[in-house]
Amino acid sequence: MTRATLRASLVLFAILAGCGSTAEEPANEATSGSETEVARGPSGPPPSFLPAGTKVIARLDMARVRRSPLALDIASAIRSTTTWQRLAGSSGVDPVQDFDAILVGGDAVYSDRRVVVLRHPHTEADVRQRLLAMAVDRGSQPAWRDVGGFAAIAWPMERTTVPYSLVITAPHELVLAPDDDLERIASVARDHALRRPEGSEEALEPQLTSMREGEIATMLVGVPLPAREGYPTPPQRTNVLVDEGPDGRAVIAIDAQFASEAEASAAQTWLDQQRAYYASQMMVRAIGMHRPLEEATVAVQGTQLALGTHLTTEELRRMLGLMALSQVAQVAP
Repeated sequence: MTRATLRASLVLFAILAGCGSTAEEPANEATSGSETEVARGPSGPPPSFLPAGTKVIARLDMARVRRSPLALDIASAIRSTTTWQRLAGSSGVDPVQDFDAILVGGDAVYSDRRVVVLRHPHTEADVRQRLLAMAVDRGSQPAWRDVGGFAAIAWPMERTTVPYSLVITAPHELVLAPDDDLERIASVARDHALRRPEGSEEALEPQLTSMREGEIATMLVGVPLPAREGYPTPPQRTNVLVDEGPDGRAVIAIDAQFASEAEASAAQTWLDQQRAYYASQMMVRAIGMHRPLEEATVAVQGTQLALGTHLTTEELRRMLGLMALSQVAQVAP
Protein backbone atom coordinates (compact mmCIF):
# COMPACT_ATOMS: atom_id res chain seq x y z
CA MET A 1 0.00 0.00 0.00
CA THR A 2 2.73 2.48 0.80
CA ARG A 3 2.49 5.13 -1.92
CA ALA A 4 -0.91 4.23 -3.23
CA THR A 5 -2.32 4.87 0.14
CA LEU A 6 -1.19 8.43 0.28
CA ARG A 7 -2.49 9.42 -3.12
CA ALA A 8 -5.76 7.86 -2.14
CA SER A 9 -6.33 10.30 0.62
CA LEU A 10 -5.21 13.22 -1.47
CA VAL A 11 -7.68 12.55 -4.26
CA LEU A 12 -10.60 11.62 -2.08
CA PHE A 13 -10.25 14.65 0.14
CA ALA A 14 -9.70 16.92 -2.80
CA ILE A 15 -13.00 15.38 -3.73
CA LEU A 16 -14.59 15.83 -0.34
CA ALA A 17 -13.49 19.44 -0.22
CA GLY A 18 -15.65 20.20 -3.24
CA CYS A 19 -18.01 17.34 -2.84
CA GLY A 20 -19.43 17.38 0.58
CA SER A 21 -18.88 16.77 4.20
CA THR A 22 -17.48 14.49 6.82
CA ALA A 23 -18.60 13.40 10.24
CA GLU A 24 -17.96 11.16 13.18
CA GLU A 25 -18.38 7.45 13.62
CA PRO A 26 -21.21 4.97 14.32
CA ALA A 27 -22.85 2.20 16.30
CA ASN A 28 -26.26 0.91 17.46
CA GLU A 29 -28.29 -2.02 16.16
CA ALA A 30 -30.86 -1.60 13.46
CA THR A 31 -34.37 -2.65 14.32
CA SER A 32 -35.80 -5.60 12.44
CA GLY A 33 -39.02 -4.49 10.61
CA SER A 34 -42.30 -6.31 10.48
CA GLU A 35 -42.85 -10.01 11.28
CA THR A 36 -43.57 -10.63 7.60
CA GLU A 37 -40.29 -8.96 6.53
CA VAL A 38 -38.32 -11.04 9.04
CA ALA A 39 -39.88 -14.27 7.86
CA ARG A 40 -39.59 -13.49 4.15
CA GLY A 41 -36.35 -11.52 4.13
CA PRO A 42 -35.39 -8.83 1.61
CA SER A 43 -35.24 -9.73 -2.07
CA GLY A 44 -33.00 -8.44 -4.84
CA PRO A 45 -29.69 -6.65 -4.35
CA PRO A 46 -29.17 -4.45 -1.26
CA PRO A 47 -30.37 -0.86 -1.75
CA SER A 48 -27.93 2.05 -1.49
CA PHE A 49 -27.87 4.83 1.05
CA LEU A 50 -27.19 7.16 -1.89
CA PRO A 51 -30.50 8.40 -3.31
CA ALA A 52 -31.67 7.79 -6.86
CA GLY A 53 -30.23 10.42 -9.19
CA THR A 54 -26.86 10.62 -7.42
CA LYS A 55 -24.43 11.97 -10.02
CA VAL A 56 -21.31 12.60 -7.95
CA ILE A 57 -19.73 9.78 -5.97
CA ALA A 58 -16.47 9.84 -4.02
CA ARG A 59 -15.24 6.86 -2.03
CA LEU A 60 -12.05 6.04 -0.16
CA ASP A 61 -10.71 2.90 1.51
CA MET A 62 -9.37 4.46 4.71
CA ALA A 63 -8.38 1.11 6.20
CA ARG A 64 -5.94 0.74 3.30
CA VAL A 65 -4.69 4.30 3.84
CA ARG A 66 -4.23 3.60 7.56
CA ARG A 67 -1.83 0.75 6.83
CA SER A 68 0.39 3.03 4.75
CA PRO A 69 3.72 4.33 6.07
CA LEU A 70 2.41 7.75 5.02
CA ALA A 71 -0.71 7.57 7.19
CA LEU A 72 0.50 10.35 9.52
CA ASP A 73 1.36 12.60 6.57
CA ILE A 74 -2.07 12.03 5.07
CA ALA A 75 -3.89 12.75 8.31
CA SER A 76 -1.88 15.94 8.83
CA ALA A 77 -2.62 17.18 5.31
CA ILE A 78 -6.33 16.51 5.71
CA ARG A 79 -6.51 18.24 9.10
CA SER A 80 -4.93 21.34 7.59
CA THR A 81 -7.78 21.85 5.11
CA THR A 82 -10.45 24.45 5.86
CA THR A 83 -13.12 21.88 4.94
CA TRP A 84 -11.99 19.49 7.67
CA GLN A 85 -11.62 22.30 10.20
CA ARG A 86 -15.13 23.54 9.47
CA LEU A 87 -16.78 20.14 9.62
CA ALA A 88 -14.86 18.23 12.28
CA GLY A 89 -11.96 20.32 13.49
CA SER A 90 -13.16 20.44 17.09
CA SER A 91 -14.31 16.84 17.30
CA GLY A 92 -11.02 15.15 18.13
CA VAL A 93 -11.65 12.78 15.21
CA ASP A 94 -8.59 11.68 13.24
CA PRO A 95 -9.37 11.53 9.49
CA VAL A 96 -7.26 8.38 9.00
CA GLN A 97 -7.30 6.45 12.27
CA ASP A 98 -11.01 6.89 12.99
CA PHE A 99 -12.50 5.73 9.66
CA ASP A 100 -12.43 2.49 7.68
CA ALA A 101 -14.24 3.81 4.62
CA ILE A 102 -15.80 7.07 3.47
CA LEU A 103 -18.46 7.44 0.77
CA VAL A 104 -19.91 10.77 -0.38
CA GLY A 105 -22.74 11.16 -2.88
CA GLY A 106 -24.62 14.12 -4.29
CA ASP A 107 -26.56 15.40 -7.26
CA ALA A 108 -23.93 17.96 -8.30
CA VAL A 109 -20.28 18.85 -7.72
CA TYR A 110 -21.25 21.84 -5.59
CA SER A 111 -24.46 21.35 -3.66
CA ASP A 112 -25.92 21.72 -0.20
CA ARG A 113 -27.37 18.20 -0.46
CA ARG A 114 -25.03 15.31 0.28
CA VAL A 115 -25.24 11.84 1.76
CA VAL A 116 -22.11 10.61 3.54
CA VAL A 117 -21.66 6.97 4.60
CA LEU A 118 -18.93 6.34 7.18
CA ARG A 119 -17.52 3.02 8.33
CA HIS A 120 -15.37 3.07 11.49
CA PRO A 121 -13.75 0.78 14.09
CA HIS A 122 -15.18 2.38 17.26
CA THR A 123 -17.97 1.73 19.76
CA GLU A 124 -21.23 3.61 20.04
CA ALA A 125 -20.07 5.08 23.36
CA ASP A 126 -17.06 6.59 21.56
CA VAL A 127 -19.29 8.07 18.88
CA ARG A 128 -21.68 9.65 21.33
CA GLN A 129 -18.88 11.08 23.46
CA ARG A 130 -17.25 12.79 20.48
CA LEU A 131 -20.53 14.16 19.24
CA LEU A 132 -21.19 15.60 22.68
CA ALA A 133 -17.74 17.23 22.77
CA MET A 134 -18.24 18.75 19.32
CA ALA A 135 -21.73 20.04 20.10
CA VAL A 136 -20.60 21.66 23.35
CA ASP A 137 -17.62 23.23 21.59
CA ARG A 138 -20.00 24.74 19.04
CA GLY A 139 -22.42 26.00 21.64
CA SER A 140 -25.24 23.50 21.09
CA GLN A 141 -26.75 20.70 23.16
CA PRO A 142 -27.08 17.35 21.35
CA ALA A 143 -30.41 15.57 21.66
CA TRP A 144 -30.78 12.05 20.32
CA ARG A 145 -34.07 11.13 18.67
CA ASP A 146 -35.56 8.06 17.03
CA VAL A 147 -35.88 7.92 13.23
CA GLY A 148 -37.49 4.71 12.01
CA GLY A 149 -35.94 2.72 14.86
CA PHE A 150 -32.47 4.25 14.61
CA ALA A 151 -30.74 6.83 16.80
CA ALA A 152 -30.20 10.20 15.09
CA ILE A 153 -28.80 13.54 16.16
CA ALA A 154 -28.69 16.97 14.53
CA TRP A 155 -25.31 17.74 13.00
CA PRO A 156 -23.99 21.29 13.65
CA MET A 157 -22.96 22.19 10.09
CA GLU A 158 -22.09 25.69 9.01
CA ARG A 159 -22.67 27.41 5.67
CA THR A 160 -25.49 25.21 4.51
CA THR A 161 -29.18 25.91 4.02
CA VAL A 162 -30.07 22.24 4.51
CA PRO A 163 -30.33 20.79 8.06
CA TYR A 164 -28.45 17.50 8.47
CA SER A 165 -28.50 14.66 10.98
CA LEU A 166 -26.24 11.74 11.75
CA VAL A 167 -27.92 8.34 11.93
CA ILE A 168 -26.38 5.30 13.61
CA THR A 169 -27.42 2.76 10.98
CA ALA A 170 -25.43 -0.28 12.19
CA PRO A 171 -22.48 -1.22 14.37
CA HIS A 172 -19.50 0.65 12.91
CA GLU A 173 -21.61 2.58 10.43
CA LEU A 174 -22.91 6.12 10.39
CA VAL A 175 -24.84 8.04 7.74
CA LEU A 176 -24.98 11.83 7.46
CA ALA A 177 -27.97 13.00 5.41
CA PRO A 178 -30.43 15.89 5.00
CA ASP A 179 -33.24 15.72 7.55
CA ASP A 180 -35.90 15.31 4.86
CA ASP A 181 -34.17 12.11 3.65
CA LEU A 182 -33.83 10.35 7.01
CA GLU A 183 -36.88 8.09 6.64
CA ARG A 184 -35.39 6.66 3.44
CA ILE A 185 -32.03 6.21 5.19
CA ALA A 186 -33.76 4.28 8.00
CA SER A 187 -35.57 2.09 5.45
CA VAL A 188 -32.28 1.18 3.76
CA ALA A 189 -30.68 0.47 7.14
CA ARG A 190 -33.54 -1.88 8.07
CA ASP A 191 -33.12 -3.75 4.79
CA HIS A 192 -29.37 -4.12 5.38
CA ALA A 193 -29.96 -5.34 8.95
CA LEU A 194 -32.27 -8.10 7.71
CA ARG A 195 -29.62 -9.28 5.25
CA ARG A 196 -26.74 -9.54 7.70
CA PRO A 197 -26.08 -12.91 9.33
CA GLU A 198 -26.55 -12.81 13.09
CA GLY A 199 -23.58 -11.15 14.74
CA SER A 200 -22.26 -9.72 11.47
CA GLU A 201 -21.20 -6.08 11.25
CA GLU A 202 -20.20 -6.08 7.58
CA ALA A 203 -20.96 -3.19 5.25
CA LEU A 204 -23.70 -3.85 2.69
CA GLU A 205 -23.65 -0.45 0.97
CA PRO A 206 -23.26 -1.38 -2.74
CA GLN A 207 -20.87 1.50 -3.43
CA LEU A 208 -18.50 0.11 -0.80
CA THR A 209 -18.86 -3.61 -1.48
CA SER A 210 -18.18 -3.00 -5.19
CA MET A 211 -14.73 -1.48 -4.61
CA ARG A 212 -12.13 -3.20 -6.78
CA GLU A 213 -9.11 -5.16 -5.55
CA GLY A 214 -6.36 -2.62 -4.95
CA GLU A 215 -8.70 0.39 -5.21
CA ILE A 216 -7.74 3.22 -2.90
CA ALA A 217 -9.92 6.11 -4.04
CA THR A 218 -12.49 6.79 -6.73
CA MET A 219 -14.42 9.83 -7.82
CA LEU A 220 -17.21 9.51 -10.37
CA VAL A 221 -18.71 12.75 -11.68
CA GLY A 222 -21.67 12.28 -14.02
CA VAL A 223 -22.33 15.98 -14.62
CA PRO A 224 -20.26 18.68 -16.37
CA LEU A 225 -17.71 20.31 -14.09
CA PRO A 226 -18.06 24.07 -13.57
CA ALA A 227 -16.65 26.09 -16.49
CA ARG A 228 -13.80 28.51 -15.79
CA GLU A 229 -12.56 31.33 -17.98
CA GLY A 230 -9.27 30.53 -19.70
CA TYR A 231 -9.74 26.76 -19.41
CA PRO A 232 -11.00 24.24 -21.99
CA THR A 233 -14.68 23.31 -22.02
CA PRO A 234 -15.23 20.91 -19.07
CA PRO A 235 -16.01 17.24 -19.77
CA GLN A 236 -19.55 15.91 -19.47
CA ARG A 237 -18.43 13.03 -17.23
CA THR A 238 -15.22 12.41 -15.31
CA ASN A 239 -13.84 9.34 -13.52
CA VAL A 240 -10.79 9.61 -11.26
CA LEU A 241 -9.34 6.29 -10.08
CA VAL A 242 -6.44 5.71 -7.70
CA ASP A 243 -5.21 2.14 -7.39
CA GLU A 244 -2.27 0.41 -5.77
CA GLY A 245 0.10 -0.78 -8.46
CA PRO A 246 1.97 -4.09 -8.32
CA ASP A 247 5.12 -2.25 -7.21
CA GLY A 248 3.35 -0.34 -4.43
CA ARG A 249 3.07 2.93 -6.35
CA ALA A 250 -0.11 4.95 -6.61
CA VAL A 251 -1.48 4.53 -10.13
CA ILE A 252 -3.71 7.44 -11.14
CA ALA A 253 -6.09 7.25 -14.08
CA ILE A 254 -8.47 10.01 -15.17
CA ASP A 255 -11.05 9.35 -17.89
CA ALA A 256 -13.07 12.28 -19.18
CA GLN A 257 -15.95 12.18 -21.67
CA PHE A 258 -16.50 15.34 -23.75
CA ALA A 259 -19.46 16.46 -25.82
CA SER A 260 -17.44 16.54 -29.05
CA GLU A 261 -14.15 15.33 -30.51
CA ALA A 262 -13.05 18.96 -30.92
CA GLU A 263 -13.50 19.63 -27.20
CA ALA A 264 -11.59 16.47 -26.27
CA SER A 265 -8.75 17.40 -28.63
CA ALA A 266 -8.59 20.95 -27.23
CA ALA A 267 -8.40 19.56 -23.70
CA GLN A 268 -5.56 17.22 -24.70
CA THR A 269 -3.58 20.09 -26.22
CA TRP A 270 -4.09 22.24 -23.12
CA LEU A 271 -3.12 19.45 -20.72
CA ASP A 272 0.04 18.64 -22.67
CA GLN A 273 1.04 22.31 -22.62
CA GLN A 274 0.37 22.65 -18.89
CA ARG A 275 2.18 19.41 -18.12
CA ALA A 276 5.29 20.51 -20.04
CA TYR A 277 5.20 24.01 -18.56
CA TYR A 278 5.03 22.95 -14.92
CA ALA A 279 7.54 20.13 -15.37
CA SER A 280 10.07 22.71 -16.61
CA GLN A 281 9.62 25.10 -13.67
CA MET A 282 12.56 25.43 -11.29
CA MET A 283 10.48 25.07 -8.11
CA VAL A 284 8.75 21.95 -9.39
CA ARG A 285 12.09 20.39 -10.32
CA ALA A 286 13.69 21.50 -7.06
CA ILE A 287 11.20 19.52 -5.00
CA GLY A 288 11.37 16.53 -7.33
CA MET A 289 7.81 16.63 -8.65
CA HIS A 290 8.67 16.93 -12.34
CA ARG A 291 8.88 13.20 -13.07
CA PRO A 292 5.14 12.40 -12.65
CA LEU A 293 4.39 15.29 -15.05
CA GLU A 294 7.02 14.31 -17.60
CA GLU A 295 5.94 10.68 -17.65
CA ALA A 296 2.20 11.31 -17.60
CA THR A 297 0.28 10.16 -20.68
CA VAL A 298 -2.57 12.11 -22.25
CA ALA A 299 -4.46 10.30 -25.02
CA VAL A 300 -7.67 11.01 -26.90
CA GLN A 301 -9.93 8.56 -28.69
CA GLY A 302 -12.96 10.22 -30.20
CA THR A 303 -14.70 12.17 -27.46
CA GLN A 304 -12.86 10.42 -24.61
CA LEU A 305 -9.66 11.67 -22.99
CA ALA A 306 -7.47 9.48 -20.75
CA LEU A 307 -4.73 10.79 -18.48
CA GLY A 308 -2.48 8.50 -16.49
CA THR A 309 0.59 8.65 -14.26
CA HIS A 310 1.95 7.22 -11.01
CA LEU A 311 3.52 8.60 -7.85
CA THR A 312 6.15 7.13 -5.53
CA THR A 313 5.96 7.31 -1.75
CA GLU A 314 8.41 10.20 -1.59
CA GLU A 315 6.57 12.12 -4.31
CA LEU A 316 3.31 11.64 -2.46
CA ARG A 317 4.89 12.90 0.76
CA ARG A 318 6.12 16.02 -1.02
CA MET A 319 2.72 16.61 -2.56
CA LEU A 320 1.04 16.36 0.84
CA GLY A 321 3.52 18.83 2.26
CA LEU A 322 2.73 21.29 -0.49
CA MET A 323 -0.97 20.79 0.12
CA ALA A 324 -0.58 21.58 3.82
CA LEU A 325 1.60 24.61 3.13
CA SER A 326 -0.91 26.00 0.63
CA GLN A 327 -3.66 25.74 3.27
CA VAL A 328 -1.52 27.62 5.80
CA ALA A 329 -0.82 30.33 3.21
CA GLN A 330 -4.55 30.75 2.53
CA VAL A 331 -5.39 31.46 6.16
CA ALA A 332 -2.29 33.56 6.92
CA PRO A 333 -3.06 37.25 7.70
